[in-house]
Amino acid sequence: MYKKGATYKEIGISLDRSEQSIGGRIMRLKKIGKLKQPKKQWSQDQVNILLENIRFDENGFCCNHVELARLCNRTFEQVNRKLNDLRKKGVITVMPDRSKTSVKSKEAMNRFNDARFAHIPKKKEDVPVTRPTEKLSDVSIESKQVSLILTTVIVSGQRTDQYFTQDGELIATKKPTSVAPEVSK
Repeated sequence: MYKKGATYKEIGISLDRSEQSIGGRIMRLKKIGKLKQPKKQWSQDQVNILLENIRFDENGFCCNHVELARLCNRTFEQVNRKLNDLRKKGVITVMPDRSKTSVKSKEAMNRFNDARFAHIPKKKEDVPVTRPTEKLSDVSIESKQVSLILTTVIVSGQRTDQYFTQDGELIATKKPTSVAPEVSK
């Protein structure tokens, strides 16, 4: 009955069992591999709804999966799989630019980064301050404020300090020095 699309309630009534017992049995049968999830076929109406309502961002990615899933009464994954199938068949000709990410993903990542790094002030453009030099020599002096990341590595009692910019660029490495054992007070 399950394979023919009957609900748990209908199966339970015919077997004089509760809906929960039918659900439990079906779950156990799926777990041991004796029963497989029936695949719901896409009707032509659902495919037409999908094709009429699909929207793409400037990078060629679908930007309204949730709306399409609601309209077609399907899950996000089912809609995504169907879109890929339609692309392979040539029904959908808009292809995503794989060298870029979707606009929605980029916005979500930016929101995450803004929330995650909210305690760190935004990077300001560093304008080098140059002061007039005297004619004595060809010397120019620039001053700017820089934030650094210090990474300390201790291996076998040898300490190495590395200084990085916030962009991850290595600025300097301090030569290994021996570390004195800590003295408890």
